[in-house]
Amino acid sequence: MKKIAIAVRTLKGKTGASAIVLEHAKFLVEKGYQVEIFSDKFDKELISNVGAKARSIKPFGLFDLGKRKSFSNKFSKIVKNEKFDLVIGHGDIIEQDIVFLHNIVFKAHELIPDESDKKIKTVGEIHKNIFLKDKFKLCIANSQMMKDDIVNRFNVNPEKIKVVYPGNNLERFSKKKRDENYHISRKELKIKDGDLLVGLITSGNFEKRGVDVFLNAVNILAKEIPNIKILLVGKEKNPQKYLNLIEDEKVKNSIMYIPQTSSVEKLFCALDLFVLPAYIEEFGLVVQEAMAMGLAVLLGENVGAAELFAEHKQEVVFDSLAPVMLAKKIKQVLLDKKYRERLQELSLRYSKTSDWDGYSQTIYEEYKKLGLL
Repeated sequence: MKKIAIAVRTLKGKTGASAIVLEHAKFLVEKGYQVEIFSDKFDKELISNVGAKARSIKPFGLFDLGKRKSFSNKFSKIVKNEKFDLVIGHGDIIEQDIVFLHNIVFKAHELIPDESDKKIKTVGEIHKNIFLKDKFKLCIANSQMMKDDIVNRFNVNPEKIKVVYPGNNLERFSKKKRDENYHISRKELKIKDGDLLVGLITSGNFEKRGVDVFLNAVNILAKEIPNIKILLVGKEKNPQKYLNLIEDEKVKNSIMYIPQTSSVEKLFCALDLFVLPAYIEEFGLVVQEAMAMGLAVLLGENVGAAELFAEHKQEVVFDSLAPVMLAKKIKQVLLDKKYRERLQELSLRYSKTSDWDGYSQTIYEEYKKLGLL
């Protein structure tokens, strides 16, 4: 049986990156390969549930960059000694056959206001070494925006980068499910008939996802649309810092904030509009999920999943992250039913019909082309 090693420093679920790692590992296990996932911080049960073997690497180092380098070095020694047939990295190791990249920290640093230098001096240093040393056979990018940044920033051969949009759970996220549960979900959230519910749902990192832009737009909208309701979802160390941006106490008290949930599809069912005004989102699984539910969506111009809308991309993208511009677009969608229905139709037209197996099969074909499996 051929052996596959996967390196990912942190694997604890509830993020798009975790979903990609686990779904692809599951696919490879079902293909008959022995898959071993090497991590520092991980949920062993998540790994075992997909049929892979969890292996721990404890890096040395007093600081983050030192720990990252230690993780990479330890992993490289293990795979060389144990002779794996395929080595996959997720942005944490320098030398691998296949690198999956989940973030482009240098571009993020340029786009996010007041972004600290920490990420470009730590994870950015690893990424720079991956592409400048060029010890990989193929990079899987989850958007054209990501590929373009890698090619232009590091002068990488474009033929070594393949854009593959992530898959989706088509049973969990569907218009049928939303239609069946719309009123039930709204009742559970105590949303009255006639109220218009706008949601920003993410795994976390409110700074990157433009939660400040969203809530400042809410300040404008609250004065113009009295029946607007707001749902904010995502894990954040100091959510109150963002909630305090709301000027009207009545609005602030009515905002539904949920740190995390394992039933995000129920929240999608209740929404009238999904927004993601991220300063940058390399793809955004949550966008694809909202689209599959038939929701109208509004996206920042640097959200990778907006590429799914092809020639109609500009209909869902607002060009400026100024709160007044977002407020104007949200108001248009909420008050113009025909326009909202138009965006719903576009979401369904361009939502991916590819499930996670389809995603992994596309990548698997690339492995075979390269003679790796």
